[in-house]
Amino acid sequence: MGGVVQAIHFENGQAVEAGDVLVQLDVAVEQAQLRANAATARLAEVEFERATSLRATGNLPQSRLDRALADLEKANAEVEHVQAIIERKTIRAPFSGRVGLRQVHLGQYVAPGAPLVSLQSYQQVYVNFTLPQQALARLAPGLPLTLRSDAYPEQVFDGRLTAISPQIDPITRSVQLQGTLDNADGRLRAGLFVKLTL
Repeated sequence: MGGVVQAIHFENGQAVEAGDVLVQLDVAVEQAQLRANAATARLAEVEFERATSLRATGNLPQSRLDRALADLEKANAEVEHVQAIIERKTIRAPFSGRVGLRQVHLGQYVAPGAPLVSLQSYQQVYVNFTLPQQALARLAPGLPLTLRSDAYPEQVFDGRLTAISPQIDPITRSVQLQGTLDNADGRLRAGLFVKLTL
């Protein structure tokens, strides 16, 4: 859902927790609509309670009570609808990690689906690689693997093979694999080129 950036609640490179608000889009119109819908819902609730009392004494037909109930449910649904719009315009971190460089500025209109900031979690990292189909018979989840990187030439990173694609690439005749490594110190980063031994 698009909107104008009203507030940015992070600094570039900051660590964030799951649920932290990162960006708030302008919701002034929605908040006004929410207040109007809440007032309508309160009135519908009063009318439903009145209709319930009158129905209990036999002074109101069942159809009027049914209509009052429907009006109350509709008013509550309209309140929930506007609350959902406001929540969608409050951009939260879906998981804990570290944000990158922001790609939006205060007052900027953001179209639906436009990137705001990257968020990476480095507690565990994944390495994706391929091997020729001839290696398939020797592969099994859990096999140990090691990584080396030119960024850290003296360090060896240990992990495990965690996924084997069920499909062979029909052009290259290779199988896609994924390994998982613990990365508590955050040294391994997405996109880093590594040398892998399985």
